[in-house]
Amino acid sequence: MMEFISLTPLWWLLVPVLIGVAYWFTLSDRPKWWRRLSFAFRCLALVCVILALCGPYLNKPSKAIHVAHLVDVSESVDLEECIAAMQHVIEMNEQLHAGDSSAVFIFADGAREVDPEDALQTLETWCDTLADDQFRRETRLAAALRSARLSFPAGKAHRVVLYSDGVPTTDPVENELKRLEKEGALIQFEQLRRESRPEAAVVEVVPSAHAVYAGERLRLKTRLTANVPMKAKVRLLNRGVARASQEVELTPEGDNRFAFDVVVGMDDAPVWQVELVPEQDHFPLNNQAGCEVAIIGRARVLVLHEKPRSMRHFRSALEKQGFGVEVRAPIGLPATLDELLKFDAIVLADIPATDIPERAMHSLKRYVTDFGGGLLMLGSENSFGLGGYYQTPVEEVLPITSRFEKEKETPSMAMALVIDKSGSMSGVPIELARQAAKATVELLGPRDKIGVIGFDSQPFIACEMTPASDVGRVQDAIDSLQAGGGTSIYPGMVEGERMLRSAGTRVRHMILLTDGQSAPGDAEGISESMALSGITVSTVALGGGAARELLKRIAQIGRGRYYETMDPSSVPRIFTKETMAVSRSAIKEEPFIPVAVNTLGFLEGVDFDDAPYLLGYVMTRLKPAALIHLITEGGDPLLASGQYGLGVGMAFTSDASDMWAGEWVEWKGFGPFWAQILRRCVRKDRGAGIAVRTSEEPTGLRLWVERRDAGLRPVNEVDWNGVALMEYGGEQLLEPRQVGLGRYEVFLPMKEKQNSSIRLLDQETGATRLLSWRRDYPEEYRLSSVADAGIAALPALDADTLTQRDDAVWRYVSVRHTFVFLAMLFAVLGVLFRRLG
Repeated sequence: MMEFISLTPLWWLLVPVLIGVAYWFTLSDRPKWWRRLSFAFRCLALVCVILALCGPYLNKPSKAIHVAHLVDVSESVDLEECIAAMQHVIEMNEQLHAGDSSAVFIFADGAREVDPEDALQTLETWCDTLADDQFRRETRLAAALRSARLSFPAGKAHRVVLYSDGVPTTDPVENELKRLEKEGALIQFEQLRRESRPEAAVVEVVPSAHAVYAGERLRLKTRLTANVPMKAKVRLLNRGVARASQEVELTPEGDNRFAFDVVVGMDDAPVWQVELVPEQDHFPLNNQAGCEVAIIGRARVLVLHEKPRSMRHFRSALEKQGFGVEVRAPIGLPATLDELLKFDAIVLADIPATDIPERAMHSLKRYVTDFGGGLLMLGSENSFGLGGYYQTPVEEVLPITSRFEKEKETPSMAMALVIDKSGSMSGVPIELARQAAKATVELLGPRDKIGVIGFDSQPFIACEMTPASDVGRVQDAIDSLQAGGGTSIYPGMVEGERMLRSAGTRVRHMILLTDGQSAPGDAEGISESMALSGITVSTVALGGGAARELLKRIAQIGRGRYYETMDPSSVPRIFTKETMAVSRSAIKEEPFIPVAVNTLGFLEGVDFDDAPYLLGYVMTRLKPAALIHLITEGGDPLLASGQYGLGVGMAFTSDASDMWAGEWVEWKGFGPFWAQILRRCVRKDRGAGIAVRTSEEPTGLRLWVERRDAGLRPVNEVDWNGVALMEYGGEQLLEPRQVGLGRYEVFLPMKEKQNSSIRLLDQETGATRLLSWRRDYPEEYRLSSVADAGIAALPALDADTLTQRDDAVWRYVSVRHTFVFLAMLFAVLGVLFRRLG
């Protein structure tokens, strides 16, 4: 059957029609039949030329085959196996028929079409001398299959024979196998034996952290492998100098994992390498692997304490450990997130929640969760629940909760909440007052009691003295408080005194909250009467219109505490702080020795057997997802940590001052102990806002840098200070150029096997991004013995099946030359008849 490549030239068949018109009006006097024959032959010649232009061809069946042989010559394959495979290729080619064809490729880091005789000679030479290691360092199976597919001629059955260990090191082969199958190619696989000489390799090196501070302990885990049992020496290198070594025994089937612990110095390079020195080895290239660990300079720590001088020992010890420490009073807490980000960790040593504005509370939480900052709270009378942190944003990023089960022997307590519900309290203030009252109920023990009185111009009994275990009933009663009316403190205090006198508990306390001036009444007299009966009174002045002087005198006479706040949102924190302070059951003051439970390696080197006594701590409860590191002898949490978003929150329920740690400050382990704790929680990433993407190119490394501020807005015209430090000396200055909004680009020329440590500094803000780049040894040398699943599933090589010719392949034969010959013949005949006529 004849077919044409294109039918467009058929339009030229209109030309014979025009020639016919010209023939009709010819004036030639030649004989009629001679003229007609000449004209017909010329028309036939023209038609043959037009048909030749259409590209005519015939479909003919063919039994011929084309075999593409792919021989893997990479380093992972035994060269003797490669030679045997090439000899088999030569034998198979000799058995092909006359119309058959073949192509032979050797492949490793790419595919090369070769003459089999020349390839055999090359392989034999490689066995006797040095092989082409540069070419043999990869196994690009997908590229080899692609080369075979592109070598197939038309009109022949396609065959592929793959001689390999079946372990690719680069692109997956699945897509190429599917293409060959779709095109009808028959693929067979002959598995070659892998390199059998004794060999060992470093598979991976994994650091415990990717960024550490100078002086911090770092653990580097390495995994080794070997194909035969052998002894070896493993060394940890930095800047080419051995920092540690181990004698090990490797087994083919064993879990050859080992670890190095090292204290990182400021002068150490970011690249840490593990070097293997086996007693038997063939490939030295895979005896070394490494990882990058960014070394951050001096960490800045902000410590907040009501009496900054009390933290002088803490500050001195940390400064000797390489920290920059700033101690401030509570008023020195940064008001904005940008100010917080100037520090790598915040230590709340002795600062009540009532001294922290609501906005600052949320900023501290974001500092930890969104920006990776560290937060450490120490025990004191102003910490945890005692400090009013129960159910606050700060407590959300701490590993402990301020609520705890009170001990059975703790004296029971009665609490009367006397809350202003006058018209000026409407809206947010009364809602927050209800919230504060509910939090108070949650903090009381089951043996405690609580009563709630609201007052305007008259008292309103929201809840008579009720056991605190009946939480639902009390909280429902608290919801009945609604604002409206005037302000008269005295009647509300009278009802509170009545409830407390009849409570029958050892501890009796009243909390009075108001935001306005009171109608006349003997509030001071009733406070004195209650004080004589052992009932204490604390007061809270809300807003600038409160009767501050009166409330101060009531608290002084009532032997309680006076609070004042302009922010209604701080009322719940004041109530929880006061509840815990009155209870005093949250503090346990007795000597104890810390007990290590799970130090996770960061407290290794601290000898707790030599540690002196601590004299007290705040009782708390561990959150479910938190980690406990130290406990008291009674089993209560002492040191705990947790991951919250990007940062770490930690809690130490004793303190670091003379209050409970008077003997600890003289202990030789005091400085290392606190340094290791802070190194665990400090912010590791100082490059916030600088994102770097790298791309390896033949001559070096290209970096794309994106710079954004805290509001995620692009930062343009950055004054960069960039430098790349080469592994074996020398440095390269980097000058990123702006290529878009907040986007920059820079190219770093690199030699083939050179490693580099790169620093990008925004000189205006001080933000720094540190990264390291290194070339690992090729995958070819990792001693992997697992063949690709797609390759392993291929049928095994069978010469009889490979050369079967049962199914004919249609072969396209061009007949254009035939039409050209006919056109020439008809043209000659046309001229001949014209002349003879």
